[in-house]
Amino acid sequence: MNYFRSITRSTTSVIALMLFSGACMADAIIRSQAMFASTIAEYFVERDHVRLELEIGEPDIASFRNLLPDGIFEKLAFEAEGSFEERLALFTGRDMMILADGQALKGFLTELGPGIRPLRDEITGEALPTPEEDEEIIIRAVFRFPF
Repeated sequence: MNYFRSITRSTTSVIALMLFSGACMADAIIRSQAMFASTIAEYFVERDHVRLELEIGEPDIASFRNLLPDGIFEKLAFEAEGSFEERLALFTGRDMMILADGQALKGFLTELGPGIRPLRDEITGEALPTPEEDEEIIIRAVFRFPF
C-alpha cells in the first residue's frame, strides 16, 4: 500500500510540474560591466536637482580635460581653452550637458580631487571595500544641476 502511495505522489508531482512549468519563469541575472570601464558616470535624480558623480580613469583624462585645474591642464600640455572657470562652463554646458524641458541646466562643481576606485559587485554594481593592492587612483568629480 505504501508503495502505491509513493508512486501516486511521485506521479502527481511530475504531472503538476508539467502542467505548471509554463507558468514558472526564471529571473535573468545581469552582470554589471562597470568594473571594466575606465570612466564611470552616475546620475542621481533628486527632488530639486540632478547629481552627477564621475570616476575618471587615467586613459580618459584627455576627454575630461575641461575639469582639470589650470596647473594640471598646463602641465599636461593641453591646448588653451580659457580659464578653469570657463572650461567648467564648457563642461557643464556642452561636454556633459543635462537638459530639462529643452533647456540646459546650469551645473556647479561640488567636489574635485583624486580618489580610489572602489571594487564593484558584479551583479549590483555597488561599491565594495577595495584591498590596498587593488587600489587604482582616479579623478573624482561631483556636480549638482539644480532644476
